[in-house]
Amino acid sequence: MIVVIHGPHNSGKTTFIEQLLKKLTKHRVVVIKNSSLTALDKTNSDTSRYNKAGAVASILRAKNETILFINETDLHYSLSLAQKFNPDVILLEGFKDFQDLDCLMVDMEQKMEVDKVYQNIIKMQEKHKIEIFAGGHHLLLNPFVRDLYYKTIKTMVSVLHEGEHQDIEIIIKG
Repeated sequence: MIVVIHGPHNSGKTTFIEQLLKKLTKHRVVVIKNSSLTALDKTNSDTSRYNKAGAVASILRAKNETILFINETDLHYSLSLAQKFNPDVILLEGFKDFQDLDCLMVDMEQKMEVDKVYQNIIKMQEKHKIEIFAGGHHLLLNPFVRDLYYKTIKTMVSVLHEGEHQDIEIIIKG
């Protein structure tokens, strides 16, 4: 499920997300932050040179963290990349172009409480038992189709693997 934290500069988006993350400790969460910077990678660094030379991505690994640099800035591409981590929740901070997403929107100017947003996320997770991305775009499913896909795929996989599985990831290419 996707949650957009929206609001003007210095409206408390980052602090709100930090508080929400403390409540979502039993969930896998990916946060995607929009930046006004033109680039994050240092000019003429090894990773920027790899990307300029044609690499699809370059990964910089340090002792305590790993950074992925890609030359793609489309929100849908970022969402499909976030899906690789099999999250329960994807939080978006600072995006203005999210109108085509099936998401929960938190407007910081409305002064919403973290507890209330957390409860809404828990309620909405049942609705998002299955999500489909095609070409990096999140496909909107009506409740009937969502339930049909979910039950059909869950049953097929449980029969193939002789039992229930918590999470199922299916990737179809071509």
